[in-house]
Amino acid sequence: MSGTFDPYHTWLGIPPEDQPPSYYRLLGLKAFEDDADVIEHAADQRMAHLRSFQSGRRAAASQRLLNEVAGAKLCLLQRPKKEAYDRQLRRKLQKQRSEAGTAEAGAAGAATPPGAADEAADVLAPLSQFLDKVRSEPNLSGVSGRTRRSSRSGVHAPPPAPKSPTGRIVLLGSVGLGVTVLAVAVVLAIAASWGSSEQSGLVFDWPEESRAEATLEIDGQPVAVRPTGPLTHPCPPGEVRVRIARPGFWPYEETVEVRDGQPAVVAPVLVPSVRLIIPWPAGDRGRGLLEIDGRPHDVRGLAGGEDE
Repeated sequence: MSGTFDPYHTWLGIPPEDQPPSYYRLLGLKAFEDDADVIEHAADQRMAHLRSFQSGRRAAASQRLLNEVAGAKLCLLQRPKKEAYDRQLRRKLQKQRSEAGTAEAGAAGAATPPGAADEAADVLAPLSQFLDKVRSEPNLSGVSGRTRRSSRSGVHAPPPAPKSPTGRIVLLGSVGLGVTVLAVAVVLAIAASWGSSEQSGLVFDWPEESRAEATLEIDGQPVAVRPTGPLTHPCPPGEVRVRIARPGFWPYEETVEVRDGQPAVVAPVLVPSVRLIIPWPAGDRGRGLLEIDGRPHDVRGLAGGEDE
């Protein structure tokens, strides 16, 4: 048994095959739960459980999961964000089912993106109707089977021999081939546009009122913080380091895993910084011992009689 600590599995009962979990799985809810009270209570229970590990050696893992749970709660309790997330999750689940069915059937090639077949059917419906009309038409040669009169001799000419249907078969075959090629092109175009509709990057679930005077760094590089409106940042797949600083608050730091074609949500929780003022003159400290919450502090490192 591996000794690697897995906070999702150990603390929340989410096995590796279900990771990364959806927001609903993270909160222990059924998929697409729509009751706001149920969502809020589930998130509060998760957060209370995770806070019990904040003071131990797994404090960093506890904080990371607390941030994820807070982000899930904020998203699912806001109707527009929940609807957008649900659409994205349904596409993901449909794609997984489609790929699983393709693997079981032993079919070659990639599975068609969910919804592409329906869109292609809508596009090809007029062409299908045109083909049906062509098949139902009489001889397309335009030559009538009735007796024709010669304009010069006035002699009745016998009706012409029926034309071979080869021309019509060729016509229908050409149209059918063209429709097939067009169908393939449409499906490929839809698949390409579907795949490009989602870009890798960060999506910040960051209240506007807490952005004032804040600074944002992504992988050590400063990024402008918009005071209002959506805040996103495109980046390639992989681990991304996020750091947010704001006067009067502890810095927020998180390492986010960005996956190909999927936006990663960052929900920063800024905690106000508190200073403990100790009126202890420097001359009286000597070899004094200071403990705060059971942790010893070097009194020689205190500046101006204050400790954070």
